[in-house]
Amino acid sequence: MSSADFNFDRSNQPTIRNLEDLRRAAQDLKITLVKQEAQLGRRWEVLPEEALKATVTRSIPFLFRTLVKAGTWKLLKEGLGWALSARKKSQD
Repeated sequence: MSSADFNFDRSNQPTIRNLEDLRRAAQDLKITLVKQEAQLGRRWEVLPEEALKATVTRSIPFLFRTLVKAGTWKLLKEGLGWALSARKKSQD
């Protein structure tokens, strides 16, 4: 549903000349409102799923980058420690 569905435009409205036209316009309005409420209900049901998708989509790359940084730091730290201990042993 686009934002144009909610805009009120008198040029699209039927001309109301008598009570029967008024009743028909009121009935059409009620039908339109029921359809819009049904669409909003369907969107409301999908909202938690979409929110979860958005959260996971944004969180996984962040977590992956964090784990890679932590893993790289750990690898560098262990490699440096190994190199320093090997150097000490060669000096002794």
